[in-house]
Amino acid sequence: MTVRQLLELLGRANGHPGAPALRAAIADGATPTRSELEDIVLDLIDEVTSERPAINVPLWLDGERQVPDFRWRDRRLVIEADGGWVHDHPTVRADDAHKQAQLEAHGHRVLRITWGEAVRHPERTRTRIVGALAQPQPQPSR
Repeated sequence: MTVRQLLELLGRANGHPGAPALRAAIADGATPTRSELEDIVLDLIDEVTSERPAINVPLWLDGERQVPDFRWRDRRLVIEADGGWVHDHPTVRADDAHKQAQLEAHGHRVLRITWGEAVRHPERTRTRIVGALAQPQPQPSR
């Protein structure tokens, strides 16, 4: 179905309870998340702030390409969504630690959110996100 067809369908929705959500999805356009967990974390972010982070936008640090899941450049804040079995692998854990060290060396704060935290404790996770967004921005160390 095309966007135009969706909009025509919305025009005939006549107060259907799902119409506002569909209208919002069309307005936002495609979101470049890469996993179900990133979708869930983005929903939690959207519930606590209207300030949308950059999503999976690459940056170069010390000649290496890093792709933070969610990044507020001006706030120097990164949120990483660490999904279950993938991030439990020793090699992935080492890569995550290296990525976090690079980000921190360049003045970013890194908040890690696991599947369990996002799904089983969404209120606590929203509180963590709000707290991270409220912290003063650190100055780059380099």
